[in-house]
Amino acid sequence: MKKSACVTNQLIIKAIILSFSAIVICLTGCSSERKPELKRSIFVSIPPQKMMVQQIAGDLFNVDYLVQPGHSPATYEPTLAQMEDLSGAELFFRIGVPFEEIWVHRIRDINPEMKIIDVRDSISLQPLDDYQTLINKSLMSPHAGEKDHDRSSDD
Repeated sequence: MKKSACVTNQLIIKAIILSFSAIVICLTGCSSERKPELKRSIFVSIPPQKMMVQQIAGDLFNVDYLVQPGHSPATYEPTLAQMEDLSGAELFFRIGVPFEEIWVHRIRDINPEMKIIDVRDSISLQPLDDYQTLINKSLMSPHAGEKDHDRSSDD
């Protein structure tokens, strides 16, 4: 009997040690909440830009925009939360909307290491007068405003 009591005591001690070890491992591994890795962030000015940049950036970056729907890019002012988010962003793509002219210096001040890319630098902008001339020419066409079926009845 003494032998079986010793074996039982040894099993109990092993079970206690294993349980204690499992608790210690779980507490040290599970107790410190791991923060999810934050994606690097990119900011753009308006929602259509976000869609284009997100297609290029994929899952590597979090892309966000400043001018919220229903607001004018001419008079927009970033919120405090947006300014805080901008302070940790890596890139800001500007397109030349009016609010950028006022805010780009402030944005640079809060995050001097953020790269600000003016996408106008890589494209050829057309003067508005040329665009307006093109619109006027199309409106002054003898068939302007007619639907295709209206013109086909004249033939």
